[in-house]
Amino acid sequence: MSKKKPRSEKPDKEPRRKTPTFLLELPLIVNEGQARRIRGHLEAGRALYNTMLSQGQRRLRKMRADPAWQVARAIPCTQKRERQAAFSALREHYGFSEYALHESAKTARVSWIAEHLDAVLAQTLASRAYRALNRVCVGQARRVRFKSRGRGLASIENKRNDSGLRFVLQKPSSTDSLTASNMRGWCSAKPVARLPREPMRWAFATLCN
Repeated sequence: MSKKKPRSEKPDKEPRRKTPTFLLELPLIVNEGQARRIRGHLEAGRALYNTMLSQGQRRLRKMRADPAWQVARAIPCTQKRERQAAFSALREHYGFSEYALHESAKTARVSWIAEHLDAVLAQTLASRAYRALNRVCVGQARRVRFKSRGRGLASIENKRNDSGLRFVLQKPSSTDSLTASNMRGWCSAKPVARLPREPMRWAFATLCN
């Protein structure tokens, strides 16, 4: 009869250390044609973002109009599992989730929008819309804000560095503001980049460590 080996005690895991990060912003030098293309890129992002907001808002209203919503709200906060399961079932039934909006972005990315936005950027905008809608859902905000054509998107971001717009990083001269520390930051940049728009100025911002 084989003897069972005693279970070895697992050592306590050390808490994951957070890598310090910083935001590196570089000005873009563009001609009129390139600036027009970037404006079209942001306009396509604005149109898709508003579409995702509209679809998500309809789903949120239907979900709140369901009598099961009030039943879930009536569950005491002390019963966390039952309360969470009730709300999760409602979210799944009405497609109110980040993944569901990702799927909707696939069908909304058509025509001229598909010429400016790839699938990864569409998912990023859908996630951005879901975060705004979810703040309304959990009571952290009263309403969502649609982006008008005049106001537009202040920035657009991507979560990968092999898709979306590409920029050429030119070798800086001794008088340029791109220092050696900035270059090291650029080389270690994470695949999360943002294209902010400021009055009469374009810039590229990336998260570095």
